[in-house]
Amino acid sequence: MKAEDEEKAKRKQQYREQSEKAAEKRRLETELAYRRQNMEEFFANHLADASRVTYAGTPEIMSFAIAAYEMSASSMLGILK
Repeated sequence: MKAEDEEKAKRKQQYREQSEKAAEKRRLETELAYRRQNMEEFFANHLADASRVTYAGTPEIMSFAIAAYEMSASSMLGILK
């Protein structure tokens, strides 16, 4: 009788652990899907911005333009989080 109870408790603990692992996996997958969707929406909405990039002749000017664009994109990503 005692052995049966211990076996039941052991199985119950295993099921609980499996359930917790499955729930954590689902949570991570949902979070990843949400972030992926946000990134896709961000790039879809801001794709037109990339077409308006003006190219300059000097590396210094390009580096400033690229840095400004990246800062704009990273600030938008921060808002999406």
